[in-house]
Amino acid sequence: MDLHLVQHCPTLGFRVDAVINHHKPIIRDLVASAPTGPVGALIVDMFCTTMTDVAKEFNLPAYVFFTSNAAFLRIMFHFQTLHDELGQDISELSHSLTELQVPSYANPVPPSVLPNVLLDRDQWSKRFLR
Repeated sequence: MDLHLVQHCPTLGFRVDAVINHHKPIIRDLVASAPTGPVGALIVDMFCTTMTDVAKEFNLPAYVFFTSNAAFLRIMFHFQTLHDELGQDISELSHSLTELQVPSYANPVPPSVLPNVLLDRDQWSKRFLR
Protein backbone atom coordinates (compact mmCIF):
# COMPACT_ATOMS: atom_id res chain seq x y z
CA MET A 1 0.00 0.00 0.00
CA ASP A 2 1.21 3.46 -0.86
CA LEU A 3 1.56 5.35 2.44
CA HIS A 4 1.12 8.63 0.58
CA LEU A 5 -2.58 7.74 0.37
CA VAL A 6 -2.98 8.29 4.11
CA GLN A 7 -0.78 11.36 4.62
CA HIS A 8 -3.82 13.64 4.47
CA CYS A 9 -5.39 11.88 7.48
CA PRO A 10 -5.27 14.17 10.53
CA THR A 11 -5.08 11.48 13.21
CA LEU A 12 -3.97 7.89 13.65
CA GLY A 13 -7.62 6.82 13.85
CA PHE A 14 -8.34 8.29 10.43
CA ARG A 15 -5.21 6.63 9.02
CA VAL A 16 -6.34 3.25 10.33
CA ASP A 17 -9.76 3.77 8.77
CA ALA A 18 -8.17 4.77 5.45
CA VAL A 19 -6.03 1.61 5.43
CA ILE A 20 -9.05 -0.57 6.24
CA ASN A 21 -11.15 1.07 3.53
CA HIS A 22 -8.28 0.67 1.08
CA HIS A 23 -8.46 -3.09 1.68
CA LYS A 24 -12.22 -3.43 1.06
CA PRO A 25 -11.80 -4.23 -2.65
CA ILE A 26 -9.30 -6.95 -1.77
CA ILE A 27 -11.69 -8.55 0.73
CA ARG A 28 -14.55 -8.14 -1.76
CA ASP A 29 -12.54 -10.04 -4.39
CA LEU A 30 -11.61 -12.77 -1.92
CA VAL A 31 -15.24 -13.29 -0.90
CA ALA A 32 -16.40 -13.29 -4.53
CA SER A 33 -13.83 -15.87 -5.62
CA ALA A 34 -13.29 -18.02 -2.53
CA PRO A 35 -11.40 -21.12 -3.74
CA THR A 36 -13.05 -23.39 -1.16
CA GLY A 37 -16.61 -22.54 -2.17
CA PRO A 38 -19.18 -20.02 -1.03
CA VAL A 39 -18.44 -17.97 2.07
CA GLY A 40 -21.00 -18.43 4.85
CA ALA A 41 -20.20 -15.36 6.98
CA LEU A 42 -17.67 -12.61 7.48
CA ILE A 43 -15.92 -12.30 10.84
CA VAL A 44 -14.26 -8.94 11.46
CA ASP A 45 -12.13 -7.44 14.19
CA MET A 46 -13.74 -4.77 16.37
CA PHE A 47 -11.62 -2.13 14.64
CA CYS A 48 -12.64 -3.28 11.16
CA THR A 49 -16.40 -2.94 11.48
CA THR A 50 -16.58 -1.00 8.22
CA MET A 51 -15.86 -4.34 6.53
CA THR A 52 -19.45 -5.29 7.37
CA ASP A 53 -20.30 -3.27 4.24
CA VAL A 54 -18.66 -6.02 2.21
CA ALA A 55 -20.76 -8.65 3.98
CA LYS A 56 -23.92 -6.68 3.16
CA GLU A 57 -22.97 -6.59 -0.52
CA PHE A 58 -22.94 -10.40 -0.55
CA ASN A 59 -25.95 -10.74 1.76
CA LEU A 60 -23.75 -12.48 4.34
CA PRO A 61 -24.02 -12.28 8.11
CA ALA A 62 -21.17 -10.36 9.73
CA TYR A 63 -19.83 -11.07 13.21
CA VAL A 64 -17.50 -8.90 15.24
CA PHE A 65 -14.66 -10.70 17.00
CA PHE A 66 -14.42 -8.69 20.20
CA THR A 67 -11.12 -9.23 21.99
CA SER A 68 -11.69 -6.95 24.97
CA ASN A 69 -13.26 -7.81 28.29
CA ALA A 70 -16.98 -7.75 29.12
CA ALA A 71 -16.69 -4.46 31.04
CA PHE A 72 -15.40 -2.64 27.95
CA LEU A 73 -18.10 -4.23 25.81
CA ARG A 74 -20.73 -3.07 28.32
CA ILE A 75 -19.54 0.53 28.31
CA MET A 76 -19.56 0.49 24.49
CA PHE A 77 -23.17 -0.74 24.52
CA HIS A 78 -24.02 1.96 27.05
CA PHE A 79 -22.46 4.68 24.90
CA GLN A 80 -24.29 3.33 21.83
CA THR A 81 -27.56 3.58 23.77
CA LEU A 82 -26.78 7.12 24.92
CA HIS A 83 -26.11 8.07 21.30
CA ASP A 84 -29.01 6.23 19.62
CA GLU A 85 -31.82 6.53 22.13
CA LEU A 86 -30.98 9.71 24.02
CA GLY A 87 -29.23 11.65 21.27
CA GLN A 88 -26.25 12.37 23.49
CA ASP A 89 -22.98 13.49 21.94
CA ILE A 90 -20.51 11.09 23.55
CA SER A 91 -17.60 13.48 23.07
CA GLU A 92 -19.26 15.90 25.52
CA LEU A 93 -18.62 13.40 28.31
CA SER A 94 -14.91 14.22 28.18
CA HIS A 95 -15.64 17.65 29.69
CA SER A 96 -18.07 16.36 32.30
CA LEU A 97 -17.23 16.43 35.99
CA THR A 98 -20.10 14.07 36.74
CA GLU A 99 -19.21 10.43 37.17
CA LEU A 100 -20.94 8.10 34.75
CA GLN A 101 -23.45 5.53 35.91
CA VAL A 102 -22.82 2.57 33.64
CA PRO A 103 -25.25 -0.34 33.89
CA SER A 104 -23.52 -3.47 35.23
CA TYR A 105 -20.64 -1.44 36.72
CA ALA A 106 -20.47 -1.59 40.52
CA ASN A 107 -19.15 1.97 40.86
CA PRO A 108 -19.56 5.24 38.97
CA VAL A 109 -16.86 5.94 36.38
CA PRO A 110 -15.08 9.31 36.19
CA PRO A 111 -14.82 10.36 32.51
CA SER A 112 -11.16 11.19 33.06
CA VAL A 113 -10.27 7.47 33.22
CA LEU A 114 -11.94 6.51 29.94
CA PRO A 115 -9.83 5.77 26.87
CA ASN A 116 -9.63 8.70 24.46
CA VAL A 117 -10.98 6.56 21.62
CA LEU A 118 -14.32 6.44 23.45
CA LEU A 119 -14.53 10.19 23.93
CA ASP A 120 -13.16 11.45 20.62
CA ARG A 121 -16.13 12.21 18.36
CA ASP A 122 -14.41 11.30 15.12
CA GLN A 123 -12.88 8.07 16.35
CA TRP A 124 -16.04 6.95 18.16
CA SER A 125 -18.51 7.68 15.39
CA LYS A 126 -16.37 6.33 12.55
CA ARG A 127 -15.02 3.25 14.26
CA PHE A 128 -17.66 2.03 16.69
CA LEU A 129 -21.08 3.44 15.81
CA ARG A 130 -22.50 1.35 12.98
